[in-house]
Amino acid sequence: MMKKTVMLLPVKYNDGSDISANLKAHLLSQIANIFGGYTIDGQTTGVYRMADGSMAIDVCDKVIIGVDESDIGKVREVAGNIARVLRQESLYFEVQNGAEIEFIAPSVECPKIDYFGGSPGPSNVCIAA
Repeated sequence: MMKKTVMLLPVKYNDGSDISANLKAHLLSQIANIFGGYTIDGQTTGVYRMADGSMAIDVCDKVIIGVDESDIGKVREVAGNIARVLRQESLYFEVQNGAEIEFIAPSVECPKIDYFGGSPGPSNVCIAA
């Protein structure tokens, strides 16, 4: 089973300027290349106390990365590299203990059952266990 890790990628630099769409796409492409994929689980807003004591409000993309447990250190390392590139004091990183990720392959065959009672749409959809 894979472990679920979460990284919050800010949409702005600490000075308030936007992180370019090109840089964001490049970072996400690198995550996909290194770990085989990711999921963006929307945006979230949080507050962080900066080293100087000021409070920063960050809007971030929530990036979920499923990895083997042995690769969690590699995700941490990538998070640190992204923090450097985005000029952040730190980057939120989480390993969700107990949250396991599994990719399920399509089943080979399923009996054809009309779940839609003849109504328009797919008439031979099968998801029964």
